Amino acid sequence: MSVQSFAINTISGVHLGFLAMTQDDNLHGQVMIKAQTTDENSQNLPEFVALQSLENRSFLWQVKGEKVLIVDDEVALTLFNGILSYQKYSFILNDLTGAL
Repeated sequence: MSVQSFAINTISGVHLGFLAMTQDDNLHGQVMIKAQTTDENSQNLPEFVALQSLENRSFLWQVKGEKVLIVDDEVALTLFNGILSYQKYSFILNDLTGAL
């Protein structure tokens, strides 16, 4: 099983957390999201609060055309070209795989 790790940043570059994806096969897998920042001001950003609501959830991902859908029973996110979209928020994912 392979794991890909990403840093989650706002569009303006503020670090807000991490996303890890495991791969069951080339089209499916699991996702974990962790909201984490060392900057106290960032903890008040609505984007950070939105990420916190995604912690401790069991997400599955699957490829749909050119996008990756990340879902659980209540929530849906979309990943396309390194941009993670959730509700009205967009986040930049920076690949950390191999960098740790």
